[in-house]
Amino acid sequence: MSATPDQLLDAGLAHHRAGDLAAAARCYGQVLQRADRHVEAWHLLGLVHAQSGDHANALVLINRALALDPRHAEAHYNLGNLHRQMGDLVQAAACYRCAINADATSAKAWSNLGATLRTLGDTAGAIEACRHALAIDPGRIEAQYNLGCALQHADRLEDAVAAYRALLAHKPRHGDAQANLGLALMRLDRPREALPALEAAARLSPGAEAHIALSSCLIALGAFAAAQAAAETATRIAPADAAAWLQLGHALRELGQNDAASTAYARAQALAPHSADVAVALAIWRQEDGARDTATHLVEQALAHDPDHAGAWSLRAGLKQFVPDDPDLAAIAALATRLADRHERGEDLITIEFAWAKVLMDIGAADDAFAVLSRANARHRARIVYDPGRDLTEMAAIAQAFPTAQAMGDPALRPIFIVGMPRSGTTLVEQILGSHPAIHGGGELKHLDLVLMEQFGGRPEPRDLAALDAATLQRLAQAYRARATADAPTGRRVTDKMPSNFRHAGLIHRMFPGALIVHCRRAPLDTCLSIYATRFAQGQHYGYDLGELGAYYRAYRDLMAHWRAILPASALIEVDYEAVVDDLEGQARRLIAACGLPWDAACLAFHRTARPVRTASVNQVRQPLYATSVERWRPYAHHLAPLGL
Repeated sequence: MSATPDQLLDAGLAHHRAGDLAAAARCYGQVLQRADRHVEAWHLLGLVHAQSGDHANALVLINRALALDPRHAEAHYNLGNLHRQMGDLVQAAACYRCAINADATSAKAWSNLGATLRTLGDTAGAIEACRHALAIDPGRIEAQYNLGCALQHADRLEDAVAAYRALLAHKPRHGDAQANLGLALMRLDRPREALPALEAAARLSPGAEAHIALSSCLIALGAFAAAQAAAETATRIAPADAAAWLQLGHALRELGQNDAASTAYARAQALAPHSADVAVALAIWRQEDGARDTATHLVEQALAHDPDHAGAWSLRAGLKQFVPDDPDLAAIAALATRLADRHERGEDLITIEFAWAKVLMDIGAADDAFAVLSRANARHRARIVYDPGRDLTEMAAIAQAFPTAQAMGDPALRPIFIVGMPRSGTTLVEQILGSHPAIHGGGELKHLDLVLMEQFGGRPEPRDLAALDAATLQRLAQAYRARATADAPTGRRVTDKMPSNFRHAGLIHRMFPGALIVHCRRAPLDTCLSIYATRFAQGQHYGYDLGELGAYYRAYRDLMAHWRAILPASALIEVDYEAVVDDLEGQARRLIAACGLPWDAACLAFHRTARPVRTASVNQVRQPLYATSVERWRPYAHHLAPLGL
């Protein structure tokens, strides 16, 4: 007795599940010889052809099944997969929708529709489809991953983080989810949280991209040698990847290996001569080194490759002073409008709005500038997690923990700490000091916080710092010194221009009785306006809301008053930005004398000193001193009331 069509179909399915596609195809063909309107045989035979790479015949066969049964959900689903494999995403999405119309409970059709719409740029549709899939099947990993990707693309970073974490709770070895979680946290300026995810991604992923991201995170955390190692791994994995060489250049720069960094950057440029991202990265490098004309030329190259590159426009805005008839005004304004209309690329929109505000401030359009600034700051503030109460409580606790000045370390160690609020003249003061032949300008060093975190396994409480004994303090001082002097010429004193070290002034005096703390001050409203007008590469989370900024400033001011009261006069010198502008030589001589060094006229030509400057003041300190930043706040006075200063 010969087999029935259903028996042949079952035999074909058994071969199909076992991976024997040829045997499965023979069985399905035999079914059709006996029953040429057998829908499932046409469908499954088409699926075999699709899995064998015979896309043309697969299309014919699955469509034959659908002609016989237009509501065959599984056939629509597999036809969608076939179109997706062939690169026809629009048709694939249409097929998934047909599958859903036939069976709205098909989680896999919803999931694949979400993935397809994400690739097509329909982020809102992708999010909706993925959420439908997860409502039907909460454990569907690919839907959870696609949801995270779509949310990340829509700049809904906190929601994306939640989606990736939900996925990783069930599948921690999902390398792409670990990588994207780390990248989302980096965009939220939370590198310490991002590190474990990026380390996991680098272990799980064979590609260079995860190691590039890990290197970037390690740089943000100040672990420069580890960042170099991660970038070198990326270059070994993908020697033709310009991004890997670019990242290696960044790490080498942080380590002070400028010649090697230059070689890495040149390799990146040779590999991707038409990349706007590479041109912008090189422009930042040349800008930091004071090669303004070269930086400007590289920005022009970047905009020629990508006229909408937000980073290039931001650099261009910083590299020149605008006048009302500058043709760039209309271009930047138009780009800001286009980005706002897209409701995506939030990172780019924030970057452009800060640049646009700078342009408007240059041309004297104060009210328009502040309106743009307010939008840009609000957008950035919405992206970050910041508890202002923690800062205020901590600064009060610091003063209580250090009621008196104590010197417990080695007085022979004599670093120079330049502290204060950002945008208060710290970069200018370091440039003046770093122009002296006996002083090496170290820049914004993270070393003090790093050695403290290594000691305590995390961020220490003020009472823990105050309880450190003399032996521990001396060990920590030596660890700090080894890091801070690693790149400095032998015999030179080193400056550390991390402004937030004002919190550690009492601890610094205990660790380094011979240290000089230079407190930079600027008119409060000028300081706060300048902070509010700046989008910082990292940190300064208090600076994106006027009320929070004012509260932070008052707490900083109170803490500095405490240090002024308890520290010896030889340990703390205060320098007012306005006094430096009014009498550069007098204040420069005062600074050098406080350092115990003979006067050198090179300090007056600070703008010619060849040293990297990597702060928001990079363009200002490359120019002779000017007075236009004094009382800059006046046209904005009616906007600054929320500061409460």
